[in-house]
Amino acid sequence: MGVTFMGCVEQSNQVTNNDEKSEIIRVLTKSYVDGKMNGDYVAEDCNITFNNQKLTREQWMQLAQFHQQLFKDIKFSDGWIQTVSYEGENWGWGNGTTWSNQWNQWSATSKLSGETHTNQSHWGFQWEDGKIIRLAGYFSDEWYNKEVTLFMASQDQ
Repeated sequence: MGVTFMGCVEQSNQVTNNDEKSEIIRVLTKSYVDGKMNGDYVAEDCNITFNNQKLTREQWMQLAQFHQQLFKDIKFSDGWIQTVSYEGENWGWGNGTTWSNQWNQWSATSKLSGETHTNQSHWGFQWEDGKIIRLAGYFSDEWYNKEVTLFMASQDQ
């Protein structure tokens, strides 16, 4: 007769959506729409990727201003924002981390083509010592890349 013991990992994850970190994500979203990124809570050496393309903090800070040149009527909803502190997780590096996640919708009208586009997106923000140390964005970028190409071509003329 064999006996199998199954171990349990105590998990005490805390999920909130009305906390200071979630509010900071709302401030970041609004600062983008207003055309001037608020980087107060983004670490100088933050690891930033959009669709796995690495950006420096400086490049990220300049995106809002660049987008104001390309688009009008920019809307970027708060969507759903939640912050999770992972404790007792069994996925290695994630144990003890805190992440804010945002699922939202971006829309704008191109100043060049006149087309309006709406895009769903997901954002992950990893926190450490009150600063965002990892920022990852995932969204369809086909239309955006087309508009950037049009803009760059117009600058060459």
